[in-house]
Amino acid sequence: MNVTRTLIISLRNFKKNPSIYLLNIFGLSVGIAAFLFIVSYAHYENAYDQFHENINQLYRVNHIVKQDGKDPYVAAATFPKVGPALVHEFSQIEASFRVMESWHGVVAQVDKQDPIEHERVFFAETGLFELFSFPLLAGDRKSVLDHLHTAAISKEIAIKHFGTTDCIGEHITIRSAVNGSQVYEVTGVFNQPLPTHVEVNILLSFSSLLHAWGQEIDQNWSWFDFVTYVQLSEGTLPESLENQFPAFIDKHGGERMGSDKLSFDLFPVADIHLQSKVNQEITTNGDAASVKFLFIIGVFILLIAWVNYINLYSAQASERAKDVGIRKALGSSHRNLITLYLIESGWINLISMAFGFAGFLIIQNLSETYLGIAINLQQAFMLKLLWWVLPFYLLSILVSGLYPSILIAKVKTLQALKGHSNLSSNATFRKALVVFQFMISGFMIGATLIIFNQLKFMNEQPLGVDVSETMVLEVPNYSENTLTYANALRTLQSKIENIAGVVQVSASSDLVGSTIGWRGSSVLIHQPQERLMIYKITVDEEHLSYLKTNFLAGRNFFDEGDSLSVILNEQALKLYGFNDAEAAINEQIFFAGVDTLRVIGVIQDYFQESLKETIKPTAFLRIDHELKYLSIRHNRLDHEVFLADIEQGFRSIFPELPFSYHFMSELLEHRHGTEIAFNQLFNAFSAIAVIISFLGLLGLTHFVASKRKKEVGIRKVLGATIGGVIFLIFKDFGKLVITGNMIALPILWYLGADWLDKFSFHIHFPWQMLVTTVVFSVLLAFVFSFTNMLKLGRTNPVEVLKNE
Repeated sequence: MNVTRTLIISLRNFKKNPSIYLLNIFGLSVGIAAFLFIVSYAHYENAYDQFHENINQLYRVNHIVKQDGKDPYVAAATFPKVGPALVHEFSQIEASFRVMESWHGVVAQVDKQDPIEHERVFFAETGLFELFSFPLLAGDRKSVLDHLHTAAISKEIAIKHFGTTDCIGEHITIRSAVNGSQVYEVTGVFNQPLPTHVEVNILLSFSSLLHAWGQEIDQNWSWFDFVTYVQLSEGTLPESLENQFPAFIDKHGGERMGSDKLSFDLFPVADIHLQSKVNQEITTNGDAASVKFLFIIGVFILLIAWVNYINLYSAQASERAKDVGIRKALGSSHRNLITLYLIESGWINLISMAFGFAGFLIIQNLSETYLGIAINLQQAFMLKLLWWVLPFYLLSILVSGLYPSILIAKVKTLQALKGHSNLSSNATFRKALVVFQFMISGFMIGATLIIFNQLKFMNEQPLGVDVSETMVLEVPNYSENTLTYANALRTLQSKIENIAGVVQVSASSDLVGSTIGWRGSSVLIHQPQERLMIYKITVDEEHLSYLKTNFLAGRNFFDEGDSLSVILNEQALKLYGFNDAEAAINEQIFFAGVDTLRVIGVIQDYFQESLKETIKPTAFLRIDHELKYLSIRHNRLDHEVFLADIEQGFRSIFPELPFSYHFMSELLEHRHGTEIAFNQLFNAFSAIAVIISFLGLLGLTHFVASKRKKEVGIRKVLGATIGGVIFLIFKDFGKLVITGNMIALPILWYLGADWLDKFSFHIHFPWQMLVTTVVFSVLLAFVFSFTNMLKLGRTNPVEVLKNE
């Protein structure tokens, strides 16, 4: 069959009934765009760290502290001694390197330029560049971080401070909470590859850390803040090494921290981003289950788009039956007719593919702004995507076009010429497809409602403390003299208290709504055989009263004289085995790295972190040089003038630091950032799935309306009302919508309950949502099909019956 003639025939058909063709093209385009975006998102999430040349040999040493009768504490960081000792004692481990994040970031300054604050700064060994394939633009990969006070900086940092990447040998002053203010020589410039779980701005030589804290740190077996990576020799099974770790731990840890209290495991670097959910992660990781779930949603969206095409195209069979009959009478074969309609499917899919790819690029560019998701696709992936366009295009033609083409082509010539298509046998199949569509759309509607209600519950849950009208000022300790910093912070606190409108000022190391940054082992003095993991927050004597915490027993801190005192929360009370709050008062607890402290108070639990996390057993300490944030409660309405007053006071005490502030209300909005981003992405694609489904229903009601005009005309002659006609037509579609939803409800209940269980604090499964889902689906179906049903209901029976 001549392709040109076929296209002309298709265009004539398009001219006769453009609305259905446009619905098909729009539905397929949107479905393809959504599917391509989700595939790209899934690829990006799975591509983390895959650029490393020896990715299959790279592992992180996870640190596991055993706690009798309690869940073990699992961390991504371990002791500084572990890495070098593993390389020394196991020939299967070829190399290792350690990194430790600089607490609270750093402030960097070149010459007399303004200081700039940077996060994601690590003390690291040169092995990072030998094991990880970070592109080094300048410097020696084998020795870039070997020497004292040397630094490797990212391309972005180099341009920000020096205006060029050609800055080897230049010097930069870096103030950090780890070793105060030091001048570092730039010995390397690297390009930060993405995606990776180790996002870095600045790398400082590990020897600089040892110089600040003492060389004995290198042999430390108690301070687990060091993320350690190893490279195994090719063919080595990690399990074979893990079986030897107990003896290794007993050799180095002895009785104090032997294999009965501690273990290690080797976690693949390739799996960290999606599979790792442990404490002390370098960054917030993704979630494999969410990625798989979204990928399935993408497949369903594409299937819904294809189902729409099949439904709308096959619904035209009776309309095109006479055309088919004439073509068969003129000699067209069954094969020719199938080819005709497949070619028609081909150009519709081609146009849809073009619009879909354009839509994909638009969604990708807007995703970070509107969905909170940044996807930086590599050129290699885009080329691979283009390679897959042709087979995907052919698949789309076959899936969406083959069945309708065969269906239309099998019309019998004589019956078609008489106006009878005899295609009622496909009605059941079409109904099954409609049920499938509304099973998916019903599930998406219900899931969206459940996710929305869970996030609403999390955001509206009372914190248990008061942080209203709070401005937070960030004042990290970058001083080499802790006493100088503590005195300066006190002076600043006094200055701010004297500013008009300030109600109260307090200091702390952590903010409500953020992850607690300090944890360590502890021992109840009368139970010295049991070491327990405790989280620690340092506060001044004002902070707990500022939060308006509820004391269950004892008292608050008075002043600096309480430096050997500690206050516990309820979870800590349970951790140490106290029956009630009063029983804990005056008990003594040894905190590793701190001292033996006396319990002076117990407070009621409050939500320090995200509601996805359990409330941690927490100890509140008085260590002034560990304070970082000033919380300022005020009643000023002139915010700009108030900020200027605060900044003036800040700069008079800390002129070398950038002025950094936040409002607590804004910080709390972002504490469930990961869940909010997932919700936004899920909502967007739920809306797409639902719209495509109901657009298909719109097209189907259009054909049903055109086929039932005679029936409606007779019914109106016999006295049927417009409302009665609308009910009659919608009843058939309503049954399909309800059937699809009823199939979706058990799946929604099973998966929804499982998702909610991942949150430590969550709503009970909202059974009323199941009813709401069905009602909402039926209402949407009614709204989308109402225009066609109303048009049919207003049919003039005289005109219809006259034509018949």
